[in-house]
Amino acid sequence: MTQNKSSVHDIIDRMKSVLNVTKDVELAGHIGGAKSQPAVWKKRGTVPLNACVSLAIERRVSLDWLVLGRGTRELGAGEQVIEHVEEGGDNVDVPAFDMPGLPPNEDAARTWWSVPRAWLVGLGVSPDDAMVMRVLGDASFDSIGHGDIVLLDRRPRDCDGVFVLRIDNRVRIKRVQLMSDGSVRLSSDNAAYEAEYIDAAAYAAIEVIGFCFAALGRVL
Repeated sequence: MTQNKSSVHDIIDRMKSVLNVTKDVELAGHIGGAKSQPAVWKKRGTVPLNACVSLAIERRVSLDWLVLGRGTRELGAGEQVIEHVEEGGDNVDVPAFDMPGLPPNEDAARTWWSVPRAWLVGLGVSPDDAMVMRVLGDASFDSIGHGDIVLLDRRPRDCDGVFVLRIDNRVRIKRVQLMSDGSVRLSSDNAAYEAEYIDAAAYAAIEVIGFCFAALGRVL
């Protein structure tokens, strides 16, 4: 079993523990899906994000614990459960990667997250251009922490913001600022990392993997 599929197994086990059931078919019955739905998630390595959000709302448990296995099952002091999820509509499978293992071909995913199509569209993101990445390292602390999940829009954007870049074959998260003199400032939200300035030609040579439009992590 791959690590990615093992993680999905763990998520499904936590979902069953919240419902106090032991069988996949019992979980499927509660979420209103086909009896084979949990088995499909396991086989494909698909993270059932929408089902996890709905379950976290219903049972008032920590989404961070349910999806990522971090912290405790109970909501933390500063953590709030999402109050509403729009009913109806379908889900789309979004490719997911660990930050260091992001391959040159982002289509070669072995893990997929199931995400509500309406949510992506509401954020102005095409499902075909969405991607999920688990962050490693502290360069973006404390806005994005180690182990947090970021959702990326892979469409080209000519704007400031937080982007995932491939620099010298290393995947990094950087805050990009387009300066008035034509240069580009690359910085990390962790003040321990120094910002750097590069010219427009050097920035054009960097592979921009995606724009960070959302993050899932612990609320401190």
